[in-house]
Amino acid sequence: MYKQFPSLLVQCANAAIKSKKCTYFKICYDQIKKRRGHKKAIIAIAHTLLNCIYHMLDKRETFNYDLYKIAPKPKHTYVSQITEEMAIRHLQTLGYQIPDMHYPFKNTSATPALISKIQGQLVNLFDN
Repeated sequence: MYKQFPSLLVQCANAAIKSKKCTYFKICYDQIKKRRGHKKAIIAIAHTLLNCIYHMLDKRETFNYDLYKIAPKPKHTYVSQITEEMAIRHLQTLGYQIPDMHYPFKNTSATPALISKIQGQLVNLFDN
């Protein structure tokens, strides 16, 4: 019986990562699989299941799904493109001193010629 126990745990781990009711094991599996691969991830999930079984037997209670809920991560909301104003503000927060210039790009859409002109000004600024 003891020789079959590890393979039984691995089979349970495979079933646990496919469960739609408790996604905790699937999320843990995916995180470990990225770094270590499938085999090590399954063994890690089997180890976690063994810990769950031990505590269930020790406390004489059933499996509590609420203990293994993972709050969804908030989606990052950020601007996909950095504007010229944002770049200048970021450079200023890094400690660069940028002289006040008339920025023609405020509240307008930047044309390729304007962008290259600004890039040239920034290059000249950092060369000094």
